[in-house]
Amino acid sequence: REHTGARARLICLIDANLPDRPESAQQWRLWIELWGQALLVPELAGVHAERHASQRRALEQMLIEGVEQGQLEPVDCGQAAAELLALIDGLGLQAVIGDSEMTSARARAVLIAWVDRLTT
Repeated sequence: REHTGARARLICLIDANLPDRPESAQQWRLWIELWGQALLVPELAGVHAERHASQRRALEQMLIEGVEQGQLEPVDCGQAAAELLALIDGLGLQAVIGDSEMTSARARAVLIAWVDRLTT
């Protein structure tokens, strides 16, 4: 399905990053393992930092385009990208470890509510 418009692209990104399918839950478990190992192995910490920096830059660019197209409120796109990535990480972590109060569906709803606050 096609995702056009800033809101739709952000929701597509959210959907691609939540542990709501067996394969995405497995990817989350691998990332959690990387996070744990990154605390102990400096090289892995560097890999992790590069991954997150790349994700933040891509997300920031997506937000900049949405603002420039008048589809998102004018915000500090770097800050908003950091916030959204942190929300995805935190909520996804809660969902994948089985927090009964933060399912993938609830995490998605929280994330979409955050996106909707940016939508014009």
